[in-house]
Amino acid sequence: MTDKNITARIDEDLWSRFRVAAIGQGVTVSRLLSDAIEEKITALENKRKRAQNKKTVNKLIITEETGPSRAPVNKLNKHFNSTVKELRTINKPINKTKPPKGTPTERKNPYLRVQDAYNVTAEQHSRKDNLPGFKLCRRLSANRKRGIDRLLKELGEDTTPSEFFLLCCKNRHWRGDNDRRWRADIEFLTRDENISKALELDDSDSHKHEQAAPVFFPEDEQIIDVTITEQRGEPWQVSGH
Repeated sequence: MTDKNITARIDEDLWSRFRVAAIGQGVTVSRLLSDAIEEKITALENKRKRAQNKKTVNKLIITEETGPSRAPVNKLNKHFNSTVKELRTINKPINKTKPPKGTPTERKNPYLRVQDAYNVTAEQHSRKDNLPGFKLCRRLSANRKRGIDRLLKELGEDTTPSEFFLLCCKNRHWRGDNDRRWRADIEFLTRDENISKALELDDSDSHKHEQAAPVFFPEDEQIIDVTITEQRGEPWQVSGH
């Protein structure tokens, strides 16, 4: 305890209580008051030290998490991210054109889907039976796009463009079976009147323009003799067998 003297004014009632407490503990009143004051001062000092120690610990924790020790790591991360971003910019391809995804029939553009369906039919189906087949569609003009709009509106969800062009193949005349070897194209097949004709075709229409196969032997099973006779001088004669 400190060596300084402490002077306090105490009333008689309080002094009497101190005396009773001192007699109970077997010490003098002065000794009792001295011990009480020393205990109080020690408790206050301990409380102040605990508060100071707690403040020091919190400061250390904050310094460890956000203090200068993280600065080199943050700087390194920032430099790394900027370098990666720069490399991506340098290695980025100049040509931004992306190839179409999926098969041609899976394109989102309805005009290209119909064009693909038509060209597939023209190459794989309209040229059967040694016929020239439909003309390939290599360019979609404004008039052809209007025809495709008309076709899609007419077909709805009941018939697909591929099914429609397969129906058109039943008409041999459109596929080139004619005297002029004329062939239909996508613009012709998407005209209003020809859409109706194609939807009304049946299997019998595919045989209307077929030519009968030539008969090489007569029905009476006669043999054609192409030798020249001396009596009649005819170039050929028919004789039974």
